[in-house]
Amino acid sequence: RLGRGKKICLVAGRLEPVKHIEGTLAMWRSLPQSLRDRWQLVFVGNGSQQPLVEQCVDPSVHHEPGVSMQEMASYYAASDLHLFASLADVWGLVVNESMMAGLPTLCSRLAGCADDMIEHGRNGLLFDPSYHEGACRALCAALERNDLIALGQNAELTATAYSIERLSDAFRSAVQRVTKRAPGFEPSRSPQPQRCST
Repeated sequence: RLGRGKKICLVAGRLEPVKHIEGTLAMWRSLPQSLRDRWQLVFVGNGSQQPLVEQCVDPSVHHEPGVSMQEMASYYAASDLHLFASLADVWGLVVNESMMAGLPTLCSRLAGCADDMIEHGRNGLLFDPSYHEGACRALCAALERNDLIALGQNAELTATAYSIERLSDAFRSAVQRVTKRAPGFEPSRSPQPQRCST
């Protein structure tokens, strides 16, 4: 319904300055018209920069507000590329979500997940959104790739390794390593409150 015969570049999440919404629109406007004729940029989410998206007159830009978590899977499934242009993110859970859906991400190097989740050219793509000219070139190159399906398949394989069980096992292992190195630390004992003498 959204693509109308076009490929879809998805931006999912809060429409806030830290997510580089204005910069994303500027990157999109810099694309050759031939690319924008074949692709549609779809923003899914709400936020303070929602008016920037809604007031955009480019017919290749679309906004879907108020999408539930249950509906998000269908947006990931309908898309061809996920664009995550965050300027600062501790992690970026939407990257995990898109990868789980077999959707490759053009991911900001400034996101915490970039180093752990994305292998450039194998399961996704990396770029620096803070450098406008380079970001525009990276987006243009990503949209022109003919191996996005293969990147998405590798992305899904990567994401399935990040299960709750694996993460909890790694956390337990890290805690055990730290407690073994900490002299005098006894995890089984609760600290006793100190009493003041009068």
